[in-house]
Amino acid sequence: MLLHGIDAERVHVRVEGEPAPGRYLLYWMGRSQRAHDNPALAWAVAEADRLGRPVVVLATLDTEAPEVSERALAFQLEGLQETARELAERGIAFLARAGDPAERVLELAADACLLVCDGAYLRRPRALRLRVAESAGVPVVEIEGDVVVPAEVASSRLEVAARTFRPRVQEHLGRFLGLPELRPPRVAAVDPGLGEGLDLARPDLRARELAGGRGPAPVSRHHPGGSRHAMERLERFADERLARYPEERRRIEGRSGSELSMYLRYGQISPLRVIERLRRTDVPPETAGAFVEQLVVRRELAVNYVVRQPDYDRYRGVPAWARATLAAHRADARERLVSDEALLEAATGDEAFDAAMLEMLETGAMHPTLRMYWGKRLLAWTADPEQGFERTLELNNRYFLDGGDANSFAGVAWCYGLHDRPFPERAVFGTVRSMTAAGLRRKYDPARYVAEVRRRVGAPVAPS
Repeated sequence: MLLHGIDAERVHVRVEGEPAPGRYLLYWMGRSQRAHDNPALAWAVAEADRLGRPVVVLATLDTEAPEVSERALAFQLEGLQETARELAERGIAFLARAGDPAERVLELAADACLLVCDGAYLRRPRALRLRVAESAGVPVVEIEGDVVVPAEVASSRLEVAARTFRPRVQEHLGRFLGLPELRPPRVAAVDPGLGEGLDLARPDLRARELAGGRGPAPVSRHHPGGSRHAMERLERFADERLARYPEERRRIEGRSGSELSMYLRYGQISPLRVIERLRRTDVPPETAGAFVEQLVVRRELAVNYVVRQPDYDRYRGVPAWARATLAAHRADARERLVSDEALLEAATGDEAFDAAMLEMLETGAMHPTLRMYWGKRLLAWTADPEQGFERTLELNNRYFLDGGDANSFAGVAWCYGLHDRPFPERAVFGTVRSMTAAGLRRKYDPARYVAEVRRRVGAPVAPS
């Protein structure tokens, strides 16, 4: 069933009741930071038309979140600059504000007839939505727009692996692929007297002010924020890389992936749009299916993890079998213990690892295969698994543009056995899957990867 053209199972009424006599319908744009392919925005416009009210869009930047940084803020502000232009062209009022998101929303909810927000899965965003729902004084509707299959539909339990989750998602996938249509609102937005929002003219300067010295620095020359850039990457991937993706996606030499993870993380592109574009290519269905496996099954398995595992951001959230085997090998001699200084200087002596660190530090991203290797090496080079987990998660959420997302928490936990199976026992790792420099050299060409990274970031390339 559709509600205002949106699958009813995406729509969750958090506070019931008749609309209040407010001046506008308020859409809180938290995660879905885009003006198109946005179910929450499309639903808000349709409901506002029914009520005869204009729509006001408030985008919030959570500058009080522990992982906030100048890098992440600049990326979001670049995207919101584009979103503001697109909404203005459609006659929809928009402003962005920073600080405590719940406080910013409640300031505007006082004059709203109804509040619409996009979905959330992590602890802090969910708590913020609960605070708003409890205090808004108007009906509140939450709409999932950044997953393909709504989380409750996909599974009602904590899934242990992709093999158990895949059939559940595939059962429902076909009926959730429709893209929402955003019609021009019937009631144009006049000046609703909302007060000041963020000046988006200089995202770099604004990010610096809002971050208050909390680095790292923006990486816009490598990964500029915004839906337009996301769509350009999608087109390039579909036209140039998709046909080779199943064979080359794990290769660390060259670029075989979509490079969309940071755009998906901030909702600057919809996974539905990605699938729609891939379905228009000439590649065999199984070829596109290899990417859909990552985009839908693996990505939404991570959503299942953070929704169903309360300790998703703590070591105790790792599966019990993995914690038991790591504990049994806690006293094993490490090949070395690497200091934070050596990590942040990309000077551990492992050339592939150091290049991966350099890629992360300078670009905010890392090749997916190297990201797995990176996490496994941090486990091997830290005194115990608890410290290793915390260290990896802190670096991940601080430096990666896609950090702090469900995928990030699940990715770090995967290095410690999540969604995996036992392997032959070895020192330090026990039966948790290991990755070694020798194994990397057997399968790939680390020297080429190192040279490519150093050229990309402008670092001197060592003579061969």
